[in-house]
Amino acid sequence: MSKVINSILLTLLLVSCQEGEIVLWDETDDDLLLVAHIKEPLLTMINVTNGNIHEEIPLPFTPSYMVHDEKRETVFITSEEEEALYSLDLNHKTLQKVVNIGEGFSSMILDEKKEALFLANSYRNQVVKVDISNNVVEEEITTGDHPFSMDIDYDKNELYIVNVYSNNVQVINMESMEMVKQFNVIERPNGIFLLEDGFLLGGHGPIGELNRQTFYYDDNGNEITHLETGVMPVEFLSGTKNDELYVLSHGSHTIHQIDRQTFKVNHTIDVDFNPYFGHVHHEHLFVSALDGHSVSFIDLHELHVEKTISVAPGPHALVFLEGSK
Repeated sequence: MSKVINSILLTLLLVSCQEGEIVLWDETDDDLLLVAHIKEPLLTMINVTNGNIHEEIPLPFTPSYMVHDEKRETVFITSEEEEALYSLDLNHKTLQKVVNIGEGFSSMILDEKKEALFLANSYRNQVVKVDISNNVVEEEITTGDHPFSMDIDYDKNELYIVNVYSNNVQVINMESMEMVKQFNVIERPNGIFLLEDGFLLGGHGPIGELNRQTFYYDDNGNEITHLETGVMPVEFLSGTKNDELYVLSHGSHTIHQIDRQTFKVNHTIDVDFNPYFGHVHHEHLFVSALDGHSVSFIDLHELHVEKTISVAPGPHALVFLEGSK
């Protein structure tokens, strides 16, 4: 009994050390799905093989977003209530501050080629570029009102920023951090996905008249066409096949598979209440339901929900951690 108690205590322990805070969890060779909760100071680890909760890891703050740097085997984490950017070292199991960036950061995107992290502060109307090789803030720029979704055009070295309340998209050169161009788009846009000749955009639409469309714009910001994809599409994910794309619509609690060639919806999948974040890995799409307090495993071959796992309130950002099996 004492060994069991000690094991539980060690697993949930979060203690301070000079290099950071030790975060302990049980080792496994299975794939894990890391879930950040925006309603509790918590990370949940789900065993992808059996669908069980492997671990619940308490944090000293409530996480707002996270991204996985596979090269460093590190997960970067932000919190709207904290001034620091944090990193979770998956090898040494330490949580430490990377650099102070200020409160209010809501989302981020990693440019692995340039070893840069771009973070959007929706409250200060700001995007910050962090050099993750030297752990320093390299540049800060002022954006439109409430920047959130971002995507990267690697060929042109450009960052696309969606400003929710300015109703526009800004394109920034990632080296100079100067604006290249700006497009006016739908009201309260959210979610962007770059294509070879333009980009897809979702969003909430006007207050009182919720958006049900995914919009296709060309490189100059001209609308090419639009497609009905459920109420308030906010997230786009590339499938395992080049012609597949998945749209998360958080108002209708649905996932829509789109054929990129024909720009038509092939299939619609119902999920739990308020899906807001997804991750594709091989033949599975993992979706967190922010207000359904669950994570769904979707089989992309059969296009159905394989299992739904209940988790703590407010599951949001997801990171897939590949095991050794």
